[in-house]
Amino acid sequence: MFMNLDLKRLIKKYGGFWVAFNEDSSRVIASGKKAQKVYDEAKKKGSDIPKLYKVPNKYIPIIGAL
Repeated sequence: MFMNLDLKRLIKKYGGFWVAFNEDSSRVIASGKKAQKVYDEAKKKGSDIPKLYKVPNKYIPIIGAL
């Protein structure tokens, strides 16, 4: 779903916020503190089923596997 996601860039600009992506997940079409408002804004901009993501406040790489 978010294969081409640049997480560091998202954190810098939207850290702690909810974001909604366009249909191919290539750009943010709405953002905000409340998921419902972001969802509604994305729907108004024409997204049939908005893809929401809560952007973390900082980047913490995960190394290894369980």
